[in-house]
Amino acid sequence: MFGLHCILSTEGDVKLFSFEPIPYLAAICEENIREYAKRGLTLGSSAKKQRDDSMVAVKIKCPLRTLSAVLDEEIPGTIDLLKIDVEKAEWDVLMGIRDDHWPLIRQVVMETHVVGDSVEMVVQLLQKKGFSKVVVGPRSVFKYLGYRELKMMSNPKQDDNVGITCNIFATRD
Repeated sequence: MFGLHCILSTEGDVKLFSFEPIPYLAAICEENIREYAKRGLTLGSSAKKQRDDSMVAVKIKCPLRTLSAVLDEEIPGTIDLLKIDVEKAEWDVLMGIRDDHWPLIRQVVMETHVVGDSVEMVVQLLQKKGFSKVVVGPRSVFKYLGYRELKMMSNPKQDDNVGITCNIFATRD
């Protein structure tokens, strides 16, 4: 939905990179881009277009690339906003940004899953990489973890880490 907001509020004058490994969701992203995009959009996904309505867990193989590998191919000059929402792999994404790419990033917005000292580690890294203002939003538990359509609810009592998230916002001067 954030990508659609960017497209509509800039009348399509945006270069948006979105990566979705789940085939069904990648197909939705691609359809949204076709429906709403006017120009300058790129969807980075290698997922095959298929939907599995069986409600059975399915392993999906997809190529894994670091953000810096993508930037090496598609250097945009600067990144006005890096939005990260990767379901407990936030640290992995951040570790995939080389030192020479960090200065290109002006702002970061990310959903972070609260596991151990993960939030504090992310805040410290962003500060070390030159972000002068780093704000951590309130921690919250969501009933639905992106599965509303499938009517699957998480049960935080079963796993203390399920669904506890916070948003982190970082910007440079």
